[in-house]
Amino acid sequence: MGEQPHIFEGLYRAKKQVLSKVTDWRWYHDAPGWVRDRFMRCEHHYVAGSSLEVREHIVAEAGCHSANRYSISVLKNSWAERPIECEVVGKRFVRPNVPGTLLMFRNCDVQHLQGHGPFHSQSLNLEYPELMARLEVLSGGRQVSLEHLSQQSHHDEGLGILIGGVLRACRRRHEPENDWEVQDAFDAVLQRLLVLAGAASKPISTDDQLRPAAVTRAIEYLHAHFKTNVKRDRLAEIAEVNPNYLSRLFHNSTGVTIKQYLLTLRIEHAKQLLRGDDVAIADVATQCGFSLHSHFSQEFRRQVGVSPRAYRLRGN
Repeated sequence: MGEQPHIFEGLYRAKKQVLSKVTDWRWYHDAPGWVRDRFMRCEHHYVAGSSLEVREHIVAEAGCHSANRYSISVLKNSWAERPIECEVVGKRFVRPNVPGTLLMFRNCDVQHLQGHGPFHSQSLNLEYPELMARLEVLSGGRQVSLEHLSQQSHHDEGLGILIGGVLRACRRRHEPENDWEVQDAFDAVLQRLLVLAGAASKPISTDDQLRPAAVTRAIEYLHAHFKTNVKRDRLAEIAEVNPNYLSRLFHNSTGVTIKQYLLTLRIEHAKQLLRGDDVAIADVATQCGFSLHSHFSQEFRRQVGVSPRAYRLRGN
């Protein structure tokens, strides 16, 4: 009994950290009542153009809602005394109740998942065919099996950190180009999954390293359209390569991410506009492709070291 105050204090702190956003969560409303009743707190994010859902949640009990989706979950904390029990494709397993424990499985393969929490977890969840298609691209067209990952107990600190990175990227999606950051963070998770599954990721070819025609096309498009909402898929279409491959190729060739390159173009143009008095500072943000003035000011200060207003005053 002496541990109870500490347990509830830790749970209270965790509940304050996890944002509650179940009102517009489609999965939550479609789930059976017994599943909904287990959620004490949940933050979730949908990723545009994908079936990917990113979640951080606290549940009273472990459970799984059958669907053809794949879940990758890392346990952040647990107030349970007994381990988690699961049965996947007729095989029973026990998972330790310690922070960093990973659960990976296709939901429809789970016949039994039991454990009395509360459990505080971060997870990625997406349609199984989409997951396998992305893994195939990243692995260079090879067939990848994740079956043994469901049957083994994993405590992979790197993967846990990468899953948290996807969640943090989702929280920063106040600008359209931040969707790239989310996708790149998710690809980093998949790269780690390939290592755990024993499949190496697709190497960047010698031709692409020496003659990155795809990067050249992407850069030309960014210079011509940086004032607009540049879509990740559209840029990959222009570059004539897969979006996931383009992100890796671009960084390998330029040393920066696509998002960083785009933001640099926008800030350089903003500096030109701020050297004169013709355009109001509030309008500079819009003319440089920023939908939020606060994000423009924050990014300008990060790159230049001073606010847009201070930069204009210094220039004059």
